[in-house]
Amino acid sequence: MVGRQSSPQPKLFYMGFHPEERIRKDHILRKIFKLIDFNFIYNEVEDHYGVNGNVSVPPPVILKMMLLLILYNVRSERELMQTIAERLDWLWFLRYDLDDEIPNHSVLSKARKKWGVETFERFFDRIVSQCVEAGLVDGTKLFTDASLIDADASNNSVDANIKAHIPSIERSHRSRRQRKEIFSKEAFHYDSVTDTFKCPAGQTLKGRRYSKKRNDYEYKAPAKVCMNCQLREKCTRSKNGRTVHRHLRQDELDKMLKIAENRGAKKDIKARRHISERSFAWSKRYGYKRARWRRLGRMQIQDFLVATVQNIEIMARYLGRKKTKAEAQAVVVRRKEKGRWKEILQRAQSVFGCCFQGQSLAIT
Repeated sequence: MVGRQSSPQPKLFYMGFHPEERIRKDHILRKIFKLIDFNFIYNEVEDHYGVNGNVSVPPPVILKMMLLLILYNVRSERELMQTIAERLDWLWFLRYDLDDEIPNHSVLSKARKKWGVETFERFFDRIVSQCVEAGLVDGTKLFTDASLIDADASNNSVDANIKAHIPSIERSHRSRRQRKEIFSKEAFHYDSVTDTFKCPAGQTLKGRRYSKKRNDYEYKAPAKVCMNCQLREKCTRSKNGRTVHRHLRQDELDKMLKIAENRGAKKDIKARRHISERSFAWSKRYGYKRARWRRLGRMQIQDFLVATVQNIEIMARYLGRKKTKAEAQAVVVRRKEKGRWKEILQRAQSVFGCCFQGQSLAIT
């Protein structure tokens, strides 16, 4: 016998309905709710509120809303508030009842302005510390990636005794020139006394100009000399002659590039592609590719939230399974080395002159 659905009748009361029972046991929000104590935010932002006036939306609720905004990559805060009322799992996560009033979207922008970047940075630090406590971080090796950031870091890492295994861009250019059968930069000998280069034909390339953007000097031979050179076809296709560039701190870069040639460095570079670059690609799922809000401070808040969401997801993924005996022992060791890990991270931040993911670090 075919069943037919009757027209729904509005009810004043729903007996036996419990949102807790409607959310599946393996839901990501259940794991986050179990792992993270959002009530810490009360102490962090208490000084930003007065003692009189209207009662604000509880700070833990605001922080959870911002987390939902990033976790589900909701297009806008207006859409977030509209969707909260439609999502039973979001209502449960925010500890809202079915008939509770959803606040206006403006509470989020007001909170960001009132709390400042430092509040979100401390939230991020708190999650990283939990990852360390859980044994997901040991700090023995750091892999970093950047997005449209000048790599001034590589220069200073040599003046700090840090082995920065950075692949050489010149090598990729060299392989292109080799495919075109053109002399690479290594074919030109630099004389530090005269500050000139000697080309394979024995001609002198003198310093012509300095680029502030690239922090290097350009060396060039006269165009007439290059035009009449017998090796011109193997040296350049330019009508103006061959140019060679030398960085302001080339000696230090050469030392670092030499270190990057060893087997361990090549292994690290390969691992960085898998670990660090994957983290950047993953962050695009949460809107990292495009700024949600204008101005640098608000972009930093977005970066902290994106990295925090990534780290929370990793914790939820790994802490739900049972640890082996070896893993449990490793957790104890890593907790003892927690202070050492923080020291390494601080050193790396000071050296790189920039911050991980806009002052954030996503663990993979």
